[in-house]
Amino acid sequence: LHGHVHYLPMGKKNRVFLTSYESRRFPKWLKDYVGHFEVSFKKSSLLKSEKYLTEHETSGFKILISSRELAIIELIENFDLSNSLETVANYMESLTTLRSYVLQEVLEECQSLKVKRVFLYVSEKLNLPYFKRLDLNKINLGSGKRVVVKGGSLDKKYQITVDRTSEENPF
Repeated sequence: LHGHVHYLPMGKKNRVFLTSYESRRFPKWLKDYVGHFEVSFKKSSLLKSEKYLTEHETSGFKILISSRELAIIELIENFDLSNSLETVANYMESLTTLRSYVLQEVLEECQSLKVKRVFLYVSEKLNLPYFKRLDLNKINLGSGKRVVVKGGSLDKKYQITVDRTSEENPF
């Protein structure tokens, strides 16, 4: 919905990831549309509120969707990263116009150390423009190591295991 439809699967029903930070129940209004697409619904504690949602109008009604800055964070939370960070990197490499001030707020509020570390690691490796404007001192990255890619090598800065590749070609 934010202009990145080239990542939709061909020949399959569209899949909608519905994440709620406040409600635990599947929305009644969505039940009528379930046959048109696959829905994955989950209650998340990634953030404390839904303030990073933005209004989107489609087919005559308005819905709240994740801002682009929140959507990539949610995507990282939902991906199985145990084999590689390459899929995340593929999604992130085109996100050159993310708003750093929104990212800063989302990352400060984000409850997942692993998600924050992966996001920052990939952003830095891809040299994305917003990364230079983030104040990493205000983002709680916790302590201790996190296994992200099984059998990967440890990135000392972010204390996560990442793909075993050369520095010239990080993904």
